[in-house]
Amino acid sequence: MSLGRTMILGGCVTEMRDPEPKDEAFYMLPFRAAKCVLDSYSLDPGDIDFVVSTGYDIVDGRMISNMYSGMASGGFLKYESRIADDGTLALAYADALIRSYEGELGLVVGYAAQEVDLSLASLQTLDPFVYRPVGINYIAQFAMQASAYLNQFRLLSKWDELASTIVVGDRRAASLNPRAHLKRGLTREELAREDYIVWPLRKSMVPPMTRGAVALLLGDESAARQLMLDTGVEVKSIRWFTDSYYFGFNKQLTMILPLARAAREAYVEANVSNPLKEIDFYEVSDVTPAHYMMELEALGLSKIGGSSRLVESGEVGPDSPIIVNRSGGSLSTDPYPAGGLLKVYEAYLQLTGKAGPVQIKGSLRRGLVHGYSYISGFMGQTHSVVILEGG
Repeated sequence: MSLGRTMILGGCVTEMRDPEPKDEAFYMLPFRAAKCVLDSYSLDPGDIDFVVSTGYDIVDGRMISNMYSGMASGGFLKYESRIADDGTLALAYADALIRSYEGELGLVVGYAAQEVDLSLASLQTLDPFVYRPVGINYIAQFAMQASAYLNQFRLLSKWDELASTIVVGDRRAASLNPRAHLKRGLTREELAREDYIVWPLRKSMVPPMTRGAVALLLGDESAARQLMLDTGVEVKSIRWFTDSYYFGFNKQLTMILPLARAAREAYVEANVSNPLKEIDFYEVSDVTPAHYMMELEALGLSKIGGSSRLVESGEVGPDSPIIVNRSGGSLSTDPYPAGGLLKVYEAYLQLTGKAGPVQIKGSLRRGLVHGYSYISGFMGQTHSVVILEGG
């Protein structure tokens, strides 16, 4: 028996914004996103076979928080599970359920309440005897990795120019995206005046704390026909890889090897031999400008250490020949750990011609989404690659 095909049939997002002290209960976020999907397609919760969500107890600040969020997402009296990782891994779980005929129609839901300081939560994921006392949270590790990359490839003298090109480009794209969090553009001069968080990273060189939720409706071809939909997007491939935990074991800071491996396997499964020619656009989890460049290299868009030339020449960016982060990227919107799922939704909108002001002109066939689970920094990091194909 051949495996079924998984289709993204629709989705909804809540407003992406700053967290506020008097915000409503955290489980209302997935409730609003899931309800929006059901209402949009005139579905009853009973029509859904399963609900898969993404989230971490330590990020939610509550034990077994999916007791609340799972039910609020529509999981009452049906198969419901949660993936403690980036939202693209929840998509992978749902994809497996559909391909193995365990369900025909389901919801994948992710949210970020941002009620907990991620820097402190990050420390709790680290070794309590060696790393945690040092205070090397995920931001400090991002800075360490960026510094190693810039020194390895002699890019320190160009860092300000490269970083501002990437950040300003992301923010310019986000200013046109009604679903983005930071919609105000940023100039190079404003970025240069910002304080460093941890050198070489300034405030706008790391993702904002975004509160929001996203829900995707997934189904097989039979479910698509029953809903009378002709604009579904097929999940061609999902591959992921988790890196080793400790600093040792030959860990490479200047290359994102887990992403390179996930990308290679995804390309093979989706029959992609030349991503530059066969993939129309990319949504990457650019948690810093340095990671943006390393991610381009890991995805095979440039040789190792050579992506800076693509940035300098303008060959890569939201409006460039190689279209990256037309939505505005993680530096503009990052509802962690649902950031990857939000990028999947943005890619779905592009492939169905529904992206609004940020719609890419011309015919689009394939898009690639990169998900990044970074709560532990580069220790135990998980990277995923999702390749989507339009009808």
